[in-house]
Amino acid sequence: MEQIIIDLHPFGDTSDQKSLVRTFRKAITQNGLLTIDYRNYDNIVSKRQIEPMSLIFKNYTWYLFAYCRLREDFRTFRISRITDFYIENKLFERRKKSYREIMALLNEQTTMTTIVLKVSPVMKSRVEDVFRKEDVSVLETGELLVNATFPEKEWLYSLIFSFGEHIEVLAPKELRQKIASKLSMMTKKYS
Repeated sequence: MEQIIIDLHPFGDTSDQKSLVRTFRKAITQNGLLTIDYRNYDNIVSKRQIEPMSLIFKNYTWYLFAYCRLREDFRTFRISRITDFYIENKLFERRKKSYREIMALLNEQTTMTTIVLKVSPVMKSRVEDVFRKEDVSVLETGELLVNATFPEKEWLYSLIFSFGEHIEVLAPKELRQKIASKLSMMTKKYS
């Protein structure tokens, strides 16, 4: 009988993804240079030669942190967007910066925006999963008021939409307008 089970994916890892993670881990430990075809968020595929540094598992998704020779900078690649790869017969000298150091630097340089959300009490558990306790207060109506700071990027819209009809963006006005615009475009598809 298994006493401890660690399931790193909500629906179970696919064998392809497990294989990729093993392959990239081997490249990291051996300082093996990789050439990848990578499809970015905007669906544009580019060929990259990368120096793999670390594997990161974040929000049910595997990422490969690497130094990208094309961009001449550190990048984080979502493994599910690596459409093809080749392990070069070349080694690289590992760079001194770590993932945590690079992320701390990026966070300092990222423009942050304070958002205010009103969330139905039926989503209390989800709110506790996503937001820090000190960012949440309870209104007299029982609704949850979230006042948090985030970078305004595409994933923020996905986060907000993941609450469905149980959330309302109160501020900033620009974010509220962008959400309304996206909802309008979505509604047209179902009309």
